[in-house]
Amino acid sequence: MIITASLSMLLLNGDILKAKAPSLEDLQQAYAMNHFEPESHMALAKFHHDGGNRLLAYYILESARRNRFEEKVFDAAYARAFYNIKPFDNSKEAEDKLLARHQQEPKDADTLFGLSDIYVSRGDWKNAKSFLNQLIVVKPEEYKNYEALAEVYRREKDDTSANEIVEGFFRKHPDSVESFAGKIGPLMRKEPDKARSLLEEALKKHPKHAMFLFNQAVLLQDANKLNEAEETFVKAAESGKNDAHIQGWVGRFFLRVRQNEEKSLHYYLNAYFLDPHFYDTEYAEARILKLNASVAAHIVEKAEKDGKKIEDLLKNENPAVTSYALVKLAAPWDVKKCPYFLEAMGHDDPTIRMQAMGILMKNADDSLGTEIQAMMGGNDLRKRGLACYLAVHVWKTKGVESVRAMLAEKAQLVRFDAISALWFGGGEEGKRIVRDHLKNEKHPWLINMMKALDKKLE
Repeated sequence: MIITASLSMLLLNGDILKAKAPSLEDLQQAYAMNHFEPESHMALAKFHHDGGNRLLAYYILESARRNRFEEKVFDAAYARAFYNIKPFDNSKEAEDKLLARHQQEPKDADTLFGLSDIYVSRGDWKNAKSFLNQLIVVKPEEYKNYEALAEVYRREKDDTSANEIVEGFFRKHPDSVESFAGKIGPLMRKEPDKARSLLEEALKKHPKHAMFLFNQAVLLQDANKLNEAEETFVKAAESGKNDAHIQGWVGRFFLRVRQNEEKSLHYYLNAYFLDPHFYDTEYAEARILKLNASVAAHIVEKAEKDGKKIEDLLKNENPAVTSYALVKLAAPWDVKKCPYFLEAMGHDDPTIRMQAMGILMKNADDSLGTEIQAMMGGNDLRKRGLACYLAVHVWKTKGVESVRAMLAEKAQLVRFDAISALWFGGGEEGKRIVRDHLKNEKHPWLINMMKALDKKLE
């Protein structure tokens, strides 16, 4: 283990805490109202994730991560929403509370851990060692506490003491997971026969341990026993549900060895939702994007061969299928198809919403006026925002004036769309209106956006 600012982040057991979710409509409205607050994106994504549509959750999260929030902001919000991890508090107040609790319950493991966590984050090695030693007395069987203490000694440049602590644990617990892992790891590539023998012994003691199963699968793959390897990889993934490394590399096995894109996609999604930054030889989010595009293309192709209507695919839970269907439905264009694109403007994947609006902009004329007016006054705030682009495009000067009023909307997403529509589609008058609005806008994200737009013009 490498000690960073917070031990609790490193030693997280990965259990996902479930919480009762509000209605989908509530979440959609909150997403628009508080669009530049990461929590609204997280809540909507988690709703779909917990409901079984992980792909839609993935697209919502990736849009937020790539287009809206800095990495540290996204990561903190994601940790809170999906894993109930609150920001680490190493303040004097937090320390005092834990010290008071420690006086009342000196052997409480959580308190001892919390105090050692604080002192590690401050680089207070003396106090960190004191509380970690007390923690080891209370929990002598937990290797992570020994490793944490050893790392403190390493930070003090005392490798001898660090090694003695680790070796002491191994002597006391020769059949522990960590003891076996320490012996097996160095042998996996250099001496696979010895590693195989030790793995068999380890699995007798720990038959469902995910990493031992995973390593066994690796050796089976190396021996070209692919059926056995696949079976063992799947067992490893089942046992290691909270291990992003195992999930991602099982996904890689199905991608590279089995050429099974659907199964590979499943495991890469597992890895992504454990760690959105997961990386093997490529980031999980990139693999998911490519794999799902291929999977979706096959779904659309099969539907066409089976004589199914393209518009029926718009209801598919996979956003990439919906995206492909919108492209196919738009060619050749027929004004009677407008309702399908208007409905897609209410999709929870922001890319789908923009795609549908873009297709309408390309083909829309005055006949769409009633629908534009309805959306601008409708309850769906996301459609209200997108209608701004259509209004400026179709109504020209009248549209610019109509969208000007949208700059007073409370919904952050509506103001964002109104600003964008005026700036990029409203000509010089639209730009002038945006510059005037800059004096009144309160949200820093939108203020920075408008300043950046004006700088680009220069």
